[in-house]
Amino acid sequence: NAACDQLVLLVYKVATIFNKVNTEVILNGDSPPPTRSVDGVETTYPSTTAEEKLARRMS
Repeated sequence: NAACDQLVLLVYKVATIFNKVNTEVILNGDSPPPTRSVDGVETTYPSTTAEEKLARRMS
């Protein structure tokens, strides 16, 4: 059946694209460390973890 073949091909294409996007996210890792400008000097600082954010909200 031609319609079934087209559906299988479409599902395969979507799965391939989804897999490629996920692989790129894993390979590229997290976003770069956050920076802030202090007196014109860019300074990096550690990211805040979810646990730290939760502890701050609970206190």
